Amino acid sequence: MIFLNDADISARLRDELRPLLAGADESVLHTIEAEAVSEAQTYLRTRFDVALAFLPRPTTPEGEPAPDTRHHALVMYVTDMMVYHLYARLDPRQLPQLRQDRYDQALRWLEWCSAGKLTPDLPALGGGDTPLSQRRYGSQPRGSHYA
Repeated sequence: MIFLNDADISARLRDELRPLLAGADESVLHTIEAEAVSEAQTYLRTRFDVALAFLPRPTTPEGEPAPDTRHHALVMYVTDMMVYHLYARLDPRQLPQLRQDRYDQALRWLEWCSAGKLTPDLPALGGGDTPLSQRRYGSQPRGSHYA
């Protein structure tokens, strides 16, 4: 997996449904995860450094998972998008309403982040603390010398 791991997927999808939705081929999961990550990056790219925001969970030298430094809401929404696409792959007309609602909420959250209505704790573009779209440039209002 690129950004998500098995524990992230298991938190949103029961283990017995996973082989039914993805089949025996693990490459399907990798492809759909890449599509969900790419979709999320499209929204966040205007304000955030997506290369840093979508780093996978680090591991220790012994191969154990290190403390999770990923943004938890981002992990949740990307996982929801991935599970939605897994269901849609089988039969788009038979999507569970819960999956549709969670996918819509994920897109709404991404749109709000992109528009600046929400400010998640993600790495900003340009290396600063403030996303570029929140910076204001300009000067004092133009004065009138003829009153």
